[in-house]
Amino acid sequence: MTAMLVSLRHSLLESSKMENQHTAWHEFMEVVAVSTDEMFETHKSENQVTRRSVLGSAISVIGAGVALETSAAAAQQQPPAPRPAAPVVPPTPAEAELLKISRDKWALMSEKKADELAKLFHDKAIFVHMGGSMTREMELGVIRSGGIHYKTFDIKRASASIIDATGIVLTTMTLIAVVGGNEVTNPFVVTETYVRQAGAWKLAALAFTRTLG
Repeated sequence: MTAMLVSLRHSLLESSKMENQHTAWHEFMEVVAVSTDEMFETHKSENQVTRRSVLGSAISVIGAGVALETSAAAAQQQPPAPRPAAPVVPPTPAEAELLKISRDKWALMSEKKADELAKLFHDKAIFVHMGGSMTREMELGVIRSGGIHYKTFDIKRASASIIDATGIVLTTMTLIAVVGGNEVTNPFVVTETYVRQAGAWKLAALAFTRTLG
């Protein structure tokens, strides 16, 4: 009887995958009824069980087994819980100062205020663009002449870090610029390197790295 019930439970699980589940269940119940008839006849003389109790027990046992396996399968299909987001660490006062200097610099570049930028740029500063690199004087010259007009900056995020007397600002942005009379739009990660000189931050290097999107 035990072996038969195990076989029946397996048949029920397989039949649950079929489109006509009602027919599969009806066939299963007929097989269970036959099995309980056999068990009832076996124990009839001893009057230990009745057909109703045997049938009820068989259905309860098999139903519990099907429910257990169904629950286990559903649990395995559940997606893993998302990882908690990393806590946002606010910038230190020194890092916040660097971020403000960087933001103010972008505004000065957009407004073509080369004289104000000259106070910020280190004498040996270098500027790396998509088409090559420029010295401090070259960068100030194209800003004054309008050869490169840094028109608008859509800053997505910015972060700052300080290593001894060196500050680094990383900015993810979309830049709209006018180069040689043509307006171009590019997504960039901009790396700015600052050095401490006479108690003030000076921009030593600025590099544009174009991203894919």
